[in-house]
Amino acid sequence: MRHDRFQNHISESIFTLPICAVLATLLWWWPLGKYRLDYALGWVLCAICTYIILETNNSNFLIRIRTRMVSCVWLVLFTSLGFLHPISKASIAASCLVVSHFLLFKTYQQKKSVGWIFHSFLFLSLGSLVFPQMFALAVFYYWYLIVLLRAISWRNFFAGIIGLLLPYWFWTAFCALTDDINPMINHILNITEWYPISLENYLHLPQCWIASWTVITLTTLIGGCHFLTTYYNDNIKQRMLLYIYVTQTIVIQIFLLVQPQHFQTMIALLAVSGSPLIAHYFVLTSSWISNTFFCFTLLLFVALAVWNLWMPTFTF
Repeated sequence: MRHDRFQNHISESIFTLPICAVLATLLWWWPLGKYRLDYALGWVLCAICTYIILETNNSNFLIRIRTRMVSCVWLVLFTSLGFLHPISKASIAASCLVVSHFLLFKTYQQKKSVGWIFHSFLFLSLGSLVFPQMFALAVFYYWYLIVLLRAISWRNFFAGIIGLLLPYWFWTAFCALTDDINPMINHILNITEWYPISLENYLHLPQCWIASWTVITLTTLIGGCHFLTTYYNDNIKQRMLLYIYVTQTIVIQIFLLVQPQHFQTMIALLAVSGSPLIAHYFVLTSSWISNTFFCFTLLLFVALAVWNLWMPTFTF
């Protein structure tokens, strides 16, 4: 039996997303106290991602009841991470991943989806231009197409390859015109470059970053475990798409832990993958425990926002 708890009122209300959008806009500008172009562009990217995530949920029914909670969770996550507000390679990579997901999910059980796959891999490749390690996600994309989306065919396979390589073909032509191929060579080498795992890499991370990662990891873990223990209530398509988010979250977490020097960008990608799982838990539970955890999580994100926006250098 479903109870009318505070958690359920918030997750099912049509006013939650507009309120989150207004608060996000205020928090984007208020701590700064002045206009800056890099923050304005970061806000625009966040707004576009919020809309695309909303459309991804609406067109694929990621959560089996009508809700905008996936977009709300994304907006809360990104807003509370003040170090992601100015436009950067982190926000650009996250935006490309959001668009790539939206296009990839269109291919579910569609053997003739060359256009969707081409553009999905194209945006993944565009993201790799600013964050080279993102290129490695293409391997998992093919795993999704074969096992979870069941949309693989020879035409779709090569459409993905072409979409993945197209930006680099244009870059090669530009390098040929400028007679300087070194930037592209260095970029490609960065894709496979792994730094030695060292404790110093973790010690140099700001405490507010580690706190942000801890909160996102905790909520994503609870959301993922809830989905994996109640997946039988979702239809097959919902399961397959949410399995993609689970798989990608695990991959990003492993990469983040072994290569913390890319922490800022990886936590932005983690917010993309974790948002549907967190929303799945908050929307589809209704116990006093989940309601208490929901309230506790809101307080945690308020504390994160205050720390990241007003006291980023504060340490314990």
